[in-house]
Amino acid sequence: MLRATLSLFMLSAVCGIARAVNVNEEYTVGNFIYHKGYNASVETGEAWLIGVREGYTPGATLTFPATVMIGGKSYKVTRIGTLVYGDKYMDIPVVFKDYPEITRVVIPATVQYIGEFEFSGCCNITEFEVKSGNELYMSIDGALCHRWSSTSDWGLARYPSGRKSAGWTMPYEIAYIGDCAFLDNSALKTLHLVEDQRIRGTLAFYGNKGISAIDVSQSTEYKASPNGIIHNGFQIVACPPRLKLDSYTVPISITQIRSGAFLNTIIPQITLHEKVSLGFYAMAWSKIQKITYWPESNPNYINVPLGLFANCRDLEEATIKTSKGSRLTLSKYAFWGCDKLSSLTIQSQSLYLESGVFQGCRSLTSFPMSSVTGISDYFEERDGIFKNSGLTSVNWPSAITAIPPYCFDGCKNLTSVNLNPSGKNALKRIGRYAFANSGLETINTQSAERIESYAFDGCKSLRKVVFPPLSDDSTLDLYLYSFSFNNDTRVYINNRNIDWPLTIDGLVATYYTSDRFPDDFITDWREVYVPAKASRAYRKFNSSKPVIEMFSMTTDKERLQVTLTRNDCFTANELQFNSVTCNGTALTRNGSTWTLPTEVAPSLFEITVNYTVHGVKMSTQYPPEEITSADDTVADSSRAITREGDILHFAGGCTWSIFSISGTTVMSGDTPEADLSQLAPGIYMARCGASTIKFAK
Repeated sequence: MLRATLSLFMLSAVCGIARAVNVNEEYTVGNFIYHKGYNASVETGEAWLIGVREGYTPGATLTFPATVMIGGKSYKVTRIGTLVYGDKYMDIPVVFKDYPEITRVVIPATVQYIGEFEFSGCCNITEFEVKSGNELYMSIDGALCHRWSSTSDWGLARYPSGRKSAGWTMPYEIAYIGDCAFLDNSALKTLHLVEDQRIRGTLAFYGNKGISAIDVSQSTEYKASPNGIIHNGFQIVACPPRLKLDSYTVPISITQIRSGAFLNTIIPQITLHEKVSLGFYAMAWSKIQKITYWPESNPNYINVPLGLFANCRDLEEATIKTSKGSRLTLSKYAFWGCDKLSSLTIQSQSLYLESGVFQGCRSLTSFPMSSVTGISDYFEERDGIFKNSGLTSVNWPSAITAIPPYCFDGCKNLTSVNLNPSGKNALKRIGRYAFANSGLETINTQSAERIESYAFDGCKSLRKVVFPPLSDDSTLDLYLYSFSFNNDTRVYINNRNIDWPLTIDGLVATYYTSDRFPDDFITDWREVYVPAKASRAYRKFNSSKPVIEMFSMTTDKERLQVTLTRNDCFTANELQFNSVTCNGTALTRNGSTWTLPTEVAPSLFEITVNYTVHGVKMSTQYPPEEITSADDTVADSSRAITREGDILHFAGGCTWSIFSISGTTVMSGDTPEADLSQLAPGIYMARCGASTIKFAK
């Protein structure tokens, strides 16, 4: 089955003829890279600046053009940087980053949006200039200000990162502080707010390195506690990012901590009480080390807010307390990037997980998966619940039928996964990149009916893959590039209904299969081990690669007996015969011979052989037309090839070939013997007619 990923195109009609428009096409003009602006399928006449030319480094003054020529047409430059959608503030691409050369930025009248994170790491900017006529951007006292419409209030978008003043009174014209307003400035120590100026942005003090005091003595909106925390009576609004306190205890009079209030702060210990609620990203990027938190309760619903502890790099221990029986939602990015978090205690026995909640928690080695009763079906691209975490083993919860995309991507220490610990066969889908680049050594796909692209890509330690039978003979749908196998990966197939992708990229491995009549199979392998009388069926997919029968089988209909002979390349421990049935009736065993009870006289002799290969259970059925008598020729017996020292003997005057382990033919002929003395040391396969053996030189 062919799976393809298509680029996003928009269809537009020009002169009645539909044409494809690539909205992501890039145009380099001068030093900058642009996209054309589109509204649905129609060009807006705008150009969005999304990159810089390779090798370009800005000078002291960075001036943006008001218009650019693309394909002989003039476009207005209206955007600079990435438009931030939604509520994710991590991994935002930035065009102008880490350019300490820039000291002055000149913005044209045409620009309507500048990415909130632009100019991060540009720590020497002393002035922003905005050309006259711009309705949405303005320079006030050298600071960049922004508003969302021509009638709304002005907000502080960026205070100059390189300004050296220790104090600054925000001008009256500026009504509020927006996101990233003081990014990268380290000189400013005291910020003065007057009258009704407000702190609005959740990320208002993100990336600031200097403010240790916020003076609200002239403010009509806020008050300051004796230790410098800004509040409005019942709600903590902000903590200066460089306020030095050994610890802080939230007063009982405070019932709310506003979104972003302790973001980017350096207080190592904050003590909460049971009645206080926390907003989005309230403690993100902070230096907190240990926390006990009581999530805000609603009837039968409680949650850890969005991004609450995101990128708290020093957080080592977290305890989440809930009322008994409550369902707890761990919202998106709640613990994102907490790479020292090693102790997580959650009282709830019913957990609902959202995207990216533990992404990057490299010290988190375990999680109570049995308590997970729900997972969000909405995921940002490349965000995974436990992506890049330190988990070592996983028992997938029986309540969840699908593993979401990127869930365990990059979990290098994850070596063991049980996808069906309860035996309920609930799991049906494994999403794209779900276990990509993880440390998995073995995987049994259990009841999964769909494995999406790249689900197990890049698993360099993966050595054993098992595809068991599905209930009701359901089909296992393998998407393109769902696996990438290693040189020594072994794949065990006890499922007759697999929809293989058309491409074999990444699927070349050593296979062990129980299917006697494959309708579909890959077309390349290192070796494939098949049940008795099945080698011819697999050679139709590739006649040049080794096909080895794991055992031979003869039947004696008169004596009601079946004889199974293990191929010499298997030891008794590696290949074990468990049972044989005839039309559902069990045969009794005596050595290699299995006998049907004499009182049973079947009119049809249908045999099922149940066996174990390297610990994996398999089952092969032989319909009546495949059953031979005791004196019939056994076509695929490995006894047609025998070895004596460096000489191979071939019975029956066949044409023979010898292959390396990679499938390359190293010798061939039609003589009764082959001299192996000139072969280099290694593992080889010899084939003579329908017989194959494996040997070491």
